[in-house]
Amino acid sequence: MRLDLKPIGFMDVPTRLPVCPNNHFVVYKNQFTDAEKERLKKFVFSPEYQNLVKDNTSYFLLAKILEDLGETDWLIGNAYLQASWQVENKPDKEKQYLDLTLQHLNKFLSAGNKEGDQSWQTAQMLAGEMERRLGRFDDAKKRFLDLSQLKAFKEGVNAAIVTTQLDLISKKDTAPHDLPEPPKK
Repeated sequence: MRLDLKPIGFMDVPTRLPVCPNNHFVVYKNQFTDAEKERLKKFVFSPEYQNLVKDNTSYFLLAKILEDLGETDWLIGNAYLQASWQVENKPDKEKQYLDLTLQHLNKFLSAGNKEGDQSWQTAQMLAGEMERRLGRFDDAKKRFLDLSQLKAFKEGVNAAIVTTQLDLISKKDTAPHDLPEPPKK
């Protein structure tokens, strides 16, 4: 797995999402409430959504749908993250999606410090990864130095990630990288 949590291997990542060929609705779950159906119908047929279809990926469209439905910033940020994986060969589009990922992760994190919560820890490390990948080295360095002071980041794989990230930041490296090997006990 990479530092941005993209799995490495023979899998097609991210998982393909079915998209309606007519209205370009991204089918991301099996059932919707009547209220969701009404809201989605208005949004998906809107010029705003239809204008996004041509130049964006299925996960980007999913993120827009999730935003319209008022889903959590955690879910929306993860959809944008997976959208970034779909455009790794298009640097400008990738940066746009990474920035949107970071925006939603920061909104999620601004809800409060929950150091013991795995989602909070993951969001912190992903936000720092987005900052590094976007070349915002000062922000990334501050984030990882702050994290290094917290108990949850002083040992194990979290500590190894912080050390790896600080090394990449010092080298001004914006490329994707694999997760470090967990420390041996």
